[in-house]
Amino acid sequence: MILALLGACFFTPEGAEGAEDAPLAADDAALEDPGDCERDPPVSWDNYAHGFVTRYCTSCHSSQLAGADRSGAPAGLDLDSEAAVRAYGGAIRANTLGDDPSMPPGGGPDAAELSLLDEWLTCSAS
Repeated sequence: MILALLGACFFTPEGAEGAEDAPLAADDAALEDPGDCERDPPVSWDNYAHGFVTRYCTSCHSSQLAGADRSGAPAGLDLDSEAAVRAYGGAIRANTLGDDPSMPPGGGPDAAELSLLDEWLTCSAS
């Protein structure tokens, strides 16, 4: 069931021009020590998670999309706000970081990006 909920793809949605080129971290230092809840500054929505979600999730999970444009993502499962991403944090973790990750279905995030997502979900999103 959870796997079906996050049927995302990683193509840039309309209205998110340039998202594929947007930095995912505020600076390269954020990639040096993933998994550190004591990082200063911490991994946040503004300096990391928003860019990650825009790049890898909202091309399917956006309130601006309907029908076939959602590529199988259920209507209403929209990740275009921090509150929504926090609400679905457990499913996002299971489907991107779990033992059998399925999101995004076409792949995309590298180990460093996933590590920072894990850090944000663990340290900042709860």
